Amino acid sequence: MTTGNQASSIGTNRPDAGKEGGATVPVTGAAIRRAWDELVQVEPKLRPIDIAQRLGVSEGALVASRCGIDTWRLEPPFGRLLEKLPEVGQVMVLTRNRSVVHEKVGRFDHVSIGNPHGIVLNHDIDLRLFMNHWKHGYAIEQPLEDGAVRRTFQFFDDAGSAVHKVFARPETDVAAWDALRRELTAAEQTDSVAFGPTADPKADRADEEIDVASLQAGWAALQDTHEFFGLLRDHGVGRHQALRLVGTRFAEPARRDSARAMLERASADQLPIMCFVGNPGCIQIHTGPVQRIHVM
Repeated sequence: MTTGNQASSIGTNRPDAGKEGGATVPVTGAAIRRAWDELVQVEPKLRPIDIAQRLGVSEGALVASRCGIDTWRLEPPFGRLLEKLPEVGQVMVLTRNRSVVHEKVGRFDHVSIGNPHGIVLNHDIDLRLFMNHWKHGYAIEQPLEDGAVRRTFQFFDDAGSAVHKVFARPETDVAAWDALRRELTAAEQTDSVAFGPTADPKADRADEEIDVASLQAGWAALQDTHEFFGLLRDHGVGRHQALRLVGTRFAEPARRDSARAMLERASADQLPIMCFVGNPGCIQIHTGPVQRIHVM
């Protein structure tokens, strides 16, 4: 199954597998676990998302494969869990997309969950939530080599892509965490889940359909960073498209390596900044100095 650092692809991410009569066929949890075990024997330091990609399955399917071992499927809707997270105290939250991973330590507070939007409004944990993308949730208790246990709540979209993760820390109230996990564990526990295909990004409207003058006027009227999403929505324009069309008064192209240079300089100078890291289900916001910058 493995040769050198190569592993066989077993999952539905292969173009020639996982479809039967137009429906997605789940790879069994047992098959994923076997391939996972073989891969980590060769490359023990791989992250779960890298393991999933190597095996040709989604990260959600990888996590689900351990249901009944050290993983529990949670019962949706997951807003109930988020509303109770203030009870567990300090945690670490993680939101990622294909380009960046953002970690933040703090406490959940001022949690408000609607349909489909939610918000966590605390200085350290500041989230904007789009709950219609929160389709699968799991509690995981991963044994570590030193005998400790890493506790996480992890949430995935229809395609099994990670939306948001919450990690327990030494300061976390473990009794409250475990009680929350028991309360929200689903009655049905299965290690084989049929996740759907990854949705293609929505295409932007043609440039000539955008009223650029109106876009520029709206941009000039912005009073707060949080108003930017409304500007895009009101003008029916994509984010990158808006940056490209609005003109150099408001936006100029930057070198591809400028983001890394900017973050490293801000960290070195302890310069307070505001940054947003998002995916379709969650936007995680940081305000203040940045500490650790790593190239993945």
